[in-house]
Amino acid sequence: MEISDIDQEVSDFDWFAVGADGYILHFASAGGVLPTSVAASKEELALIAEHFNRLPETLQADKVQVIASIKQEKGVRYDSFLHYARRGLFSFDKTRLEARLDTFYQLIARPQHPLMLSDLPAEIAVILSKTRGHFSVAIMTKVDVSVIL
Repeated sequence: MEISDIDQEVSDFDWFAVGADGYILHFASAGGVLPTSVAASKEELALIAEHFNRLPETLQADKVQVIASIKQEKGVRYDSFLHYARRGLFSFDKTRLEARLDTFYQLIARPQHPLMLSDLPAEIAVILSKTRGHFSVAIMTKVDVSVIL
């Protein structure tokens, strides 16, 4: 089932993509617009989220200190971003939470041991491969998700 525009507007979805370098990315939508490939199937999104949530934690995630402290000052907790970083994902939050159409995200937490697309089971990798960014996340702290297909 497709995720409707209304559901996207009123919900905070955790969604996932793969960077050009093969690293796995986590995004918290904060009521923002989802890429078409993500919005196409609520079931596939749930399957991917379940897979990543079941992964064991790796070592303590590095925090991106400046961004994390800004979020904390605004009263936004970043536990969920660390949750995904501890499982090997680069974790991003929307830059302007109140702006539904804002497509810019900031890196909140980076993994010490990044998970690669090649590390995933085939079923998950096939689904995740539908949502690709054409940038190297290893050097990025901000991403415009409008370029994610």
